[in-house]
Amino acid sequence: MLLFRVFLAVCFAAVMSSGFTSNAEAAWKTVSPSGYSGSTFTGIWQPQPGLRFISASNGAIIQNNGTKWTALQSPTNQNLTAVWGQVYQNNGTSAAKVNLYAVGSQGAMLHYNASGWQLQNNATVLKLNSVWGASTTTPAGPAMVATGQDGIFVNDLMGQNNWRQVYHLNGVNFQGLSGDSPRHVLAGASAGNIWTGGGSQLEYWYPYPTNGNQDITAIWSDAPGSFYAVGSSGLALHGNGSVWQSMSTPTSRTLRAVWGTSASNVYAVGDQGTILRFDGNAWNLETSNTTQDLLGVCGSSASDVTVVGANGTVLNNGASLNHATLAAALAILLGQ
Repeated sequence: MLLFRVFLAVCFAAVMSSGFTSNAEAAWKTVSPSGYSGSTFTGIWQPQPGLRFISASNGAIIQNNGTKWTALQSPTNQNLTAVWGQVYQNNGTSAAKVNLYAVGSQGAMLHYNASGWQLQNNATVLKLNSVWGASTTTPAGPAMVATGQDGIFVNDLMGQNNWRQVYHLNGVNFQGLSGDSPRHVLAGASAGNIWTGGGSQLEYWYPYPTNGNQDITAIWSDAPGSFYAVGSSGLALHGNGSVWQSMSTPTSRTLRAVWGTSASNVYAVGDQGTILRFDGNAWNLETSNTTQDLLGVCGSSASDVTVVGANGTVLNNGASLNHATLAAALAILLGQ
C-alpha cells in the first residue's frame, strides 16, 4: 500500500492560532488546561490548527481538539518525554489517518492509531528522550528513530511494532532528534557532540564536535542540509550536520527545544520561561510572562505556535483557539 505522507513537526510541546506575521515580538498568552498544575508537559505535536497532542509526566497524554482539553487513556504511568506524529492517506482516497508515537522513562514506547494508545515492544529499559520520523520514504530507510540513554533505536515501518537498537554506546545520553531524510538523521548529546547517522538502516553513527562542551538538547531542520541545534548555557548552532557555526543568543539559560516555520522564523525555548526567536539575522528574547521551565515548542504556522513546560504550562502566540478545522481534526483522529 502506497502512502502519501505529510510530515508536520517534531517537536519535543500544544497550539492555537492567529498572531504576528512580521518580525515583531509575539504576544504570548497562557492557555493552560485546568487540573494539570502538578504535571510536566514535555513535548507537543500539532498536525493542524484544532488538533494538538502533548506528552507529559506520569504517562499522561493530553489532546486539544480546538474546543477542549482531554486526557487520553494511556497504557503506562512512566514519565513521557516526547511525542511525534504523521498524518497520511491512502492513494486514491480522501480519508486521512494519523500515526502517533510517544517515548519515555524505562524504555516506554507508545503508538496511537484510531483504536487508541498501545504499548510497543521495549527495545531498552533505559530512558528514551526523543522520537522522530522522516517526511519521505526516499531514499529507503527506517520510518522512525528514537534516542535515549546509551542508544539509538529504529522502527522500519510506520505503525508497526518492530523497534530495534542500531547503535549502542555506554555513558552517552542521546537527546534531541531531527533529520532531512531517512538516511540522514542527527542526535544531540553531551560534551558538545552532535551525532550523525547514515546507512540504509541508520547503522552508522559518527560524532561531530561543535567547538564547545555544552550539552546539545534539541535539533530542528528547516531544509535539506540545514539544521538548528540548541543546548545548555544558551547555546545555539546552525550547520549541515558535520560543520557547525555558533550563533549569538541573549541568554545563558539552557534551551530545551527548537522548532520553526522557516529559516527566518525559528523558536527556541528553555529554562525559567525563556523564549527566543530567530528572525533570519539574530536571536531575540521574547516576553513569555512565565518563569516555568519550557520544554517543547511546535505549531501549524508562524501565527499558531505553542510552547509547553513545567507545572502544566501551555503558551500560545495566537489570539484564541482555532475551531475552524474541528470537524477535519476529529476525522483524522478517528481515521475516518
